[in-house]
Amino acid sequence: MKRIYAPLAAFCLALWAPGVPAAPPDAVPSDAPPGARPGVSSVAHPQGRVVSSEELRKMGIDPDTFESIPPHKLPYPAPALSFSTLDGKKIAPKDLAGKVVLLDFWATWCAPCVKALPEIEAIAKRHADRPFEVISISADLSEEPLRAFLAEHSSTAPQIWDAKRELSERFEVHGYPTYLLIDPEGRVVLFKNGWGTGFGASLGHAIKAELDKLAAASRRKS
Repeated sequence: MKRIYAPLAAFCLALWAPGVPAAPPDAVPSDAPPGARPGVSSVAHPQGRVVSSEELRKMGIDPDTFESIPPHKLPYPAPALSFSTLDGKKIAPKDLAGKVVLLDFWATWCAPCVKALPEIEAIAKRHADRPFEVISISADLSEEPLRAFLAEHSSTAPQIWDAKRELSERFEVHGYPTYLLIDPEGRVVLFKNGWGTGFGASLGHAIKAELDKLAAASRRKS
């Protein structure tokens, strides 16, 4: 079985394991090569062990290039998204029609997810006056730590607690963080796992490109 110790200059991913908290940022697997550092030069499982190439494929990661592997050829139709937020607001597909939507699958126990939040929030604020929506979907095991985290960290995105992993299964998400960008036609145009150097800029560029295409189409119609 191939073990993964590849450079991760632009990649860091936490894999969900029921009842198991994420490994601390400085945890190094016992069988890691000299100098290996999770989140920098190796891939760490929440239990502290090394992630195999087979597990990476299941998580949607190419073990050779560390590029995200979408579950289907892009673009593909996004599953219908109907949900209630933590504050009780109901959102139906019609509420998102005609918008560019970023789905942020994350968890409070996922260190890369938490590290990404300021940039995700900045992206949301940058496009606040455009038809763009960020929706955060938490994989926390219980609601209490999620609410406690949100009480201490500002977020403008609607928050969903995916208690039974129903949305993760529907959107074929197997690792965290995972980001799906949905265009105004309801198609997934970007599927990206992990977070690291340059990810924020890359994600921001993709979002701006979709919004610019939407604006150009609107101008042609007027």
